Amino acid sequence: MKRFAMAASLVMLASTCASAQTTEQLVKGATDTSNVLNYGMGYNLQRFSTLNQINKDSVKNLVPVWNYSFNDDRSEESQPLVYQGVIYVTSHNATMAVDAKTGKQIWKTKVEYPAETPRIVCCGIINRGAALYDGKVFRTTLDANVIALDAKNGKELWRQKAADIKEGYSMTVAPLVADGVVITGISGAEFGTRGFIDGWDPATGKHLWRTHSIPSPEEPGGDTWKGDTWKLGGGSTWITGSYDPELNTIYWGIGNPGPFNSAVRPGDNLYTCSVLAMDPKTGKIKWHYQFSPNNPFDYDSVAEMVLADMNVEGKPTKVLMDANRNGFFYVLDRTNGKLLAANPYVKVNWATGIDMKTGRPIETDVSKDAREGKKVTVYPSILGGKNWEPMSFNPQTGLAYANTLAFGGRYKTEPVTFKQGEWYLGMDLTGPLGVRRRAARSSQGDRSHDRQVEMGSAERHSTLLGRAVDRGRRRVLGCPNRRVRGLRCRHRQEALAVPDRVRHRGPAGDLAAGWRAVCRGDQRLWRRLLAVLRRRAACQRAARRLAVGLCGQAVIHGMMLRKPSHRTAAVLAAVAGLTVALAATVRAADDATGNPMQAQIDHGKSTYASKCSHCHGPNLMNSGTITPDLRAIPDDKTRFITTVKNGKNNKMPPWGDILNDEEIGSLWAFISSRRKP
Repeated sequence: MKRFAMAASLVMLASTCASAQTTEQLVKGATDTSNVLNYGMGYNLQRFSTLNQINKDSVKNLVPVWNYSFNDDRSEESQPLVYQGVIYVTSHNATMAVDAKTGKQIWKTKVEYPAETPRIVCCGIINRGAALYDGKVFRTTLDANVIALDAKNGKELWRQKAADIKEGYSMTVAPLVADGVVITGISGAEFGTRGFIDGWDPATGKHLWRTHSIPSPEEPGGDTWKGDTWKLGGGSTWITGSYDPELNTIYWGIGNPGPFNSAVRPGDNLYTCSVLAMDPKTGKIKWHYQFSPNNPFDYDSVAEMVLADMNVEGKPTKVLMDANRNGFFYVLDRTNGKLLAANPYVKVNWATGIDMKTGRPIETDVSKDAREGKKVTVYPSILGGKNWEPMSFNPQTGLAYANTLAFGGRYKTEPVTFKQGEWYLGMDLTGPLGVRRRAARSSQGDRSHDRQVEMGSAERHSTLLGRAVDRGRRRVLGCPNRRVRGLRCRHRQEALAVPDRVRHRGPAGDLAAGWRAVCRGDQRLWRRLLAVLRRRAACQRAARRLAVGLCGQAVIHGMMLRKPSHRTAAVLAAVAGLTVALAATVRAADDATGNPMQAQIDHGKSTYASKCSHCHGPNLMNSGTITPDLRAIPDDKTRFITTVKNGKNNKMPPWGDILNDEEIGSLWAFISSRRKP
């Protein structure tokens, strides 16, 4: 989970929020239990915490104390950062600083870009977070700009344009600050772009270097592209890389080639579907490893490259782990890129395995037939064995935890012609075949106490969310079925189910809560996928049900322990699956009855018992009448209030002249707290 505890002395008022984050602090980010300074909760992207205040015994005492609305009804994938009591979080159109103790906004800086931007960018109208360094907050924008803001007041300090969105480029990546350089990636492979990674001077915004993920014919690897295909080769870099300060090396995943129709681009197509080991000062490539050469199935390799130190054959080894979208779990020696292990973690039929000598996949007829234009059923589907939602790693147990997509899909190429600013895919998208979940994989990629987690059809037909692990042996899993679930790591018993009423999408260790990107992400591509997944109705319901904070908007939740063992601590609680965040000072006087939300629920319970239970039953349902089961009514507060006030269909009388607004509001609070997931 997140950095759940922070000393109360570090929680600062908005007027005195701190400014400086040093290189040394960032290097120690993975062990800093007072702040969250790095994307992935540390340069190693392990998303692991040594804190144990929140565990299987205390988690039941978490209660909400505040929420902060993003004022944004789109998908949220942002990982928040926390420094000296201030939460820094982004949406696609704003950067926000929030007091972790109170949930009060310190400052909010909106992102201004041309009105047509959301209609022309690839692929998803979201932002994945910021970076902190030297008193500045760094972020990227949809229209491919890199911005530095003053951490104290949100004032823009500099802005640099990285690319032209009219050519298909966009930026959603959270920057990485490594060895004093701000490093950013790019999106747009599905529009026929040429990917790259940039280095920027954090003080001035000066462009320091650019390393293309698609080499030109004169560069190493350029001979893996035929003719001019490299110019449209794709290779997006839209997920933040990891960094080893001792080796002074960043590890950045590279996305899929373009187009999906691999017959258009014969050759291995370096460096797509690869990991690049690079010097952060110069961008020079030290080594690379390609997971899926000439890949036709959209198995991009941008997902987190998790770093750990472990014994391999009795020898201490610096390793890199990747639960690749192609269905194999890889372990590499990060000093030189040597393959140490590669095992399937979901059903895979495009390859029988990975050749340990060459590192190349041993492909089957499925891959051959696909390249020849035949219609095939491929496992995993084009969504991958694991998509963007990040995994976590517990160095104390040696286990990695990942949300997986264990289903296949049908694939067939189609002719494709490049046109600037439009989709450059070359394949016919059709639907998945079925769904199954896998809970855990060890660092070597074998299955460890495998368990299927059933959480409702809405979840089984959608991408799961990121995870975080803490020493208290809890994982927090965000579920599209409107509940936050916690599972014990060892035995997989379900220990927590908190009604949340928000669709979640984001990495564990984050705190942004929003609804599915397939509902309101990039409209053009996701509309096609919606038809394929037959999820239109589900997404529409999701939109109607999003009713926490301001209606239809993502929120941050502040949680605290009701009966903490350490009453002076402030708690950062990862609860909204993608996390969650937050934070409030834990005081001895705080308990459930002192919580305004709980008081409203209790008031509603009393009102319901006296005014409503005779028709609707004492438990919100009455099987002996025609009254509806109130545990299953739509999650729509406005509709509920209107129905109570005015009545409905001559079956329910109006109550507006009997119950005041406060009583009706408390009724909604009580019924909402008892709704079925």
